[in-house]
Amino acid sequence: MISPNLPLGQNAKEQTKTLSDGSTKILTSKTKDGDNFTSSIAKGALTRKDFMKILLEELKYQDPTKPMDADKIMQSQLKMSSIESNLAMVRTMKDIRKVFKKENLATATSLINHKVENGSKSSKDKHNQYVVASVSVNDGDVILAANKIMAYNPKTKSYTLSKEKTSIPFDKVTNIY
Repeated sequence: MISPNLPLGQNAKEQTKTLSDGSTKILTSKTKDGDNFTSSIAKGALTRKDFMKILLEELKYQDPTKPMDADKIMQSQLKMSSIESNLAMVRTMKDIRKVFKKENLATATSLINHKVENGSKSSKDKHNQYVVASVSVNDGDVILAANKIMAYNPKTKSYTLSKEKTSIPFDKVTNIY
């Protein structure tokens, strides 16, 4: 049926068809045994509508002495439905990911001037703590710019912070204080 990338026989004939709406170009080939198959489709994505047009074109030009098997047609239809479902699921997952990233940015901005940990430990085997100074987005990932807490003065209840900022991916934050 639809068999892209099949090798052509020595005496194969190719025929290019453009569907009536001009949207899809189909290269149909005939093997040396006389069997027709679609060898390529020129379009960005094959939709169910395109699939049905191709199927009808193939049925139109099939050898009447060798009609297509109904099971093969159904299998192709099921494969197309499965592909469409998978593509729709991928689009939905990408949309959900965008929403989560926006929520992460909103949550991350609320951490400015708060203490966080990222799971790293000091040489004394204590968790490193940081004070978040700012939040940015880099290639869709939320990044905290934070100063490491070097010391704490209990009398003044203040921290001594490193001058260098440490970049902490938001999804690596393990504790928030």
